[in-house]
Amino acid sequence: MRVSCMVYICRHAVCIVYTSNGDYRKLKLRFQTLKKMWTELCVLLLLVPNASGFVNVAHDQGLQGTANMSEPPQQPPWSAQKAVDGNTAQETLTTCAIMDWQFNYKSVWWKVRLVKRFNVAYLDVFFRNSTITRASGYYFYSYDSTEVFDPISPDPNNLVYHHDPNSGCPTSIKNITVNRLAQEIVFINKRPPDYSSSCAGDDLTKTTVEICEVKVMDKIRCNEDRYSSNICRSLCDTKCKDRHCDAFNGSCKYGCADSNALTMDCIAFTHGSEVNVTPAISHANLTQLTMSTYSYVVENFPDEVLLNMFL
Repeated sequence: MRVSCMVYICRHAVCIVYTSNGDYRKLKLRFQTLKKMWTELCVLLLLVPNASGFVNVAHDQGLQGTANMSEPPQQPPWSAQKAVDGNTAQETLTTCAIMDWQFNYKSVWWKVRLVKRFNVAYLDVFFRNSTITRASGYYFYSYDSTEVFDPISPDPNNLVYHHDPNSGCPTSIKNITVNRLAQEIVFINKRPPDYSSSCAGDDLTKTTVEICEVKVMDKIRCNEDRYSSNICRSLCDTKCKDRHCDAFNGSCKYGCADSNALTMDCIAFTHGSEVNVTPAISHANLTQLTMSTYSYVVENFPDEVLLNMFL
């Protein structure tokens, strides 16, 4: 078997080919070379794309999510639903979901259930600005329509973002890439016995919910089988499993309809076949293709087979 591939590194907003001399060319790699390339050169910077054409599916265009939280609001008007009312003001408490800070909550959650399943691209989160230190260490999870949120033991596979409290205080406005099929978005914060933080003013013993708005952003008219930056005019390819794909570039991130397919581009792969990657494939997909090809080969073939394949 021969593997021809290219390594892409994102420079600014444009992905370019990285080779020893900077030229576009195919790299015919032996196994050890491929392994070294993976560990030293395969770098992917995840960039949030241009936000044009997105809509807040938790509130806009007749869509309205239903919000709940684990504890009652400090005042009745400061309910969980206020975090999906479309108002991003960060100090007008009547437009925010606010729990009572005087209670020593060790673990809290807030969540919004969307009217249906969406190919969610990203979140825009607006915390209460004056008390942002209380949000240190928070988590955001996404759940598909058939998945169940367990507040005691949330599934780590559903995690989309965690603020590291030892990296300093969180920002009061946060953009979080989701890029998953989801119907429920969950915020969690907790103060376990071993909790530590480098955020000045963070209370190590208790936490709360003080969220003014969570925008759940999807493409306009972007059903679960559509994608792209052009108002979701593109359908996910039939080669993708259940015709579900990446919300931004259409790659088959959930798997392939063909069980013999290898990569996110769903190229069928068998022993003795050749995987040939050319510049005709999009830059973003090509990076994913290189990464997924390497992962598949290393995880699914024993060492003696790998040596025969690449030597």
